[in-house]
Amino acid sequence: RHLCDVLSGTRVRLLVVGGAGSLYVNKEHTVQVKDLESFPEVFKPLATNMGEALAELRGRDDVRWTYLSPAGDFRADGARTLTRLGVGVFGGDVGFVETRWNPWLYSNVFDDHPYSTLLITISGTTPAGVRAAFDAFTAGLNNGVVPCGEQTRRIERTILDLEPSAAPPPAALCAAPAGFVYAGWSQPPENEYRAWLEHGAEPERLWRVKFLEPRSLAGADGTVWLRGPALMAWGNARTLARFATPEAAATVLRNLRAALGGEASPWASAPGGAAADAFSVPMPADGMSPGGSPGRIGYFAGGPWVIATSLPETAERALTLPQP
Repeated sequence: RHLCDVLSGTRVRLLVVGGAGSLYVNKEHTVQVKDLESFPEVFKPLATNMGEALAELRGRDDVRWTYLSPAGDFRADGARTLTRLGVGVFGGDVGFVETRWNPWLYSNVFDDHPYSTLLITISGTTPAGVRAAFDAFTAGLNNGVVPCGEQTRRIERTILDLEPSAAPPPAALCAAPAGFVYAGWSQPPENEYRAWLEHGAEPERLWRVKFLEPRSLAGADGTVWLRGPALMAWGNARTLARFATPEAAATVLRNLRAALGGEASPWASAPGGAAADAFSVPMPADGMSPGGSPGRIGYFAGGPWVIATSLPETAERALTLPQP
C-alpha cells in the first residue's frame, strides 16, 4: 500500500513478484492454489499475505502495476524442453507461437470483455528458437511449433506426434474475400490429422487460415472468441487439407457428405477449380453462441485439396483452388 501511495498518479510501473499461491485453479477465478487442502501449511501465512497484497493492487485504479506469479514447480536449472499436445516433446532449439485472449488485462479498472484483446506469445527453448518463432510469426504463423532444423530433437515419441513445419499454406488459399483481411495461419495438431482418417484418408498437410472482418473482436459472448485467431477458433476460417492424390480428396469429401447426411445443404455454386458437389452444415454451437449455431461450415474439394470453411458461401465463390 505504501508503494502504491508513493507511485499514485505517476507513469512509473510497480512490479510485484508474488508466489504460486495466488494462481487460480478454476476458470471462474474463485479458488486459488493457497486455498487447496494440499497446499503446505508452512507456506500459508506468506501466501495469504501476498494474496492480500494482490487484492490491494486490484483495488487501485491510480497506479500502473503488474503482479507476477511464478509456476508452482519451477526449476531454473531444468532441461529446456517444449511440450505440445498433438505435436510432442522437443529439446534443442525449437520455437513456439500461440495466440489467445489476454488473461492479464482485466481487473476492476477495465470494462472490456476478455475476448476483445489478443495475447500473442512468441517463445522458445533457446534464443535461436525464439528467433525462429519470431520469423515464423512475421511470415504469418499464429499458432504452432517452429523447428530449427537439425538443432531440434524429439525427446519422447507417442502415436499422436506431429512433425511440425513452419512452411506456410499456398498464397492462393490465403486470399481474403471481400470485406475480410488475412490474419495468418495455424498449425493443427496430429489428432486433427487422424480425425480425417474416419472419412477415408489422412492429409499430407493441414493448415487453418484465419480472416478477420471489421469489429471481429467486438461483442460480449463466445462468438467473439470464435471469430478470433486462436488455434481452435472455427469462425471466419479455412481449414486446408492436402491429400496425396485428387482421388483421395474426392473420396474424403464424398464420405464426409455421407456422414453428415441430413444436415448437409448443397451450395449454389462451387469455388473455381472445385467439384460441383460443395455443401455446408451448421457449425456446432457448443455453448459459444447464445443463439444456437453461430454459422455454417462449407466443404468442397478440387485437385488434392479438401477445404472446410466457415466463411460465407458467397464470399468463397471468388476463391480458386490450386491444381497439381
